[in-house]
Amino acid sequence: MTVKSSVQNEKLEFSPEVESPSIGGVPLEVEDTHKDLSKPSGTSLSFGPIKLFMTLWNFKSFVLVIWGFWGVIDSTLRAGQIEPITQYVQNNSLQNTITDYEQIECFHVGDSDEVVRDQGHPIFYPYLMINLCWMLWIVVRSNILWYRTDELGFHICWVEIRKKFAYKVWAMVVFVYVFCSTVYGVQQLSQAEGHVQSRSFPIFFNGVFQVFLGLWALYSPLEETLSYGEGAMVSPINCSMFDEAGKAIERYQDALLAALARGKSNLKYMEEATGATKEECEQILFDISAKEHSSEMEFKGFSFC
Repeated sequence: MTVKSSVQNEKLEFSPEVESPSIGGVPLEVEDTHKDLSKPSGTSLSFGPIKLFMTLWNFKSFVLVIWGFWGVIDSTLRAGQIEPITQYVQNNSLQNTITDYEQIECFHVGDSDEVVRDQGHPIFYPYLMINLCWMLWIVVRSNILWYRTDELGFHICWVEIRKKFAYKVWAMVVFVYVFCSTVYGVQQLSQAEGHVQSRSFPIFFNGVFQVFLGLWALYSPLEETLSYGEGAMVSPINCSMFDEAGKAIERYQDALLAALARGKSNLKYMEEATGATKEECEQILFDISAKEHSSEMEFKGFSFC
């Protein structure tokens, strides 16, 4: 009873206007989803080797999308430079040592490098810069710099940033760039010789398909049904350096569900997920609430950034 009373008092400190849940299965109360967390209170700017690594680890999809786009350009252009070996070998004695030389194809490394520089780099480098600017925007606008990697807020920020309108605009800009590059590539390959088309088109479309899949994965928002107050955002969370934000939040919410299960609530999962004591976990629960469903929300404006 003493713990419950102290938790209720702490609840009023976190969010006096919201009626919070009690332990044991009482549903989370709905609160306003339009919180302004652009200036997190009680936090300080921090950046170190661990945060750098975890930030890059959460950018894995960007690495695949960028590297995949470069692979499309490089492989397609080099495939177009492949010619029968007789195109390069004029020594009859060498030809006689190769029984099937007419079936052997190769490309001139120097010539293909020049083609990649002249035709591939002007297409790839603008794409690279757009993606790097997008990543920098995410780092600045998501507020991950204001939370430590062992705080819940660091992982929540990765999820919440994907819901912003500006994030979707960035994704559409990259999508349009890839689409226009695809149309241009098809047009150029269509004018090539038949043997060049037969080699280049499969490589080209396979790479483009993978890039579009990666872009869709980046664009798709991670749905979130819970709202976290300032106290919950700075609460501890146990996770590995190799845990993506989405996976870390899923484990956290599984532990939260066990703590709120009706009739058989168990805070042990949450204690393990956070490294906090039972009393601290109970206080964190009072700063977590359910978001309004989209069908129940009124239009209250939007934030572009």
